[in-house]
Amino acid sequence: MTNTKMNFSSSPLYLVLLFTVSLNSLLAWGMISEKSMSKFAVPSSLHIVYTAKRPSNEKPEAFYIQILASVLGSNEAARKALVYSFKNSMNGFAANLTPNQVKKISAQPGVLHVARSVTYNLQTGGKENNNV
Repeated sequence: MTNTKMNFSSSPLYLVLLFTVSLNSLLAWGMISEKSMSKFAVPSSLHIVYTAKRPSNEKPEAFYIQILASVLGSNEAARKALVYSFKNSMNGFAANLTPNQVKKISAQPGVLHVARSVTYNLQTGGKENNNV
């Protein structure tokens, strides 16, 4: 009886198996990397952007969109980030911005100050409210 060794690494079955495992690994890595990238995305938070007086012939929201678009790259991205346009009480707007975007928008002409929005909750000190 002759001892014939079969070279498994050159068999078609091995090549198909190797291809399948490689393809599945690439697909799984692609799905995992997309999910994991969202974990590393820098979260945005609400900021109040104080601006100089806008030109009298320009509507407030259009002026604020223009400022945001110069940092975010498009009017569509600016509209998504814009939360509120102040029209009467002050010149400015509220927008969701990342720390890097805050730095960039702070350097824009017409921007006076950018502050992170903070919510304060009032608490009463009375004992009668403890059992609510």
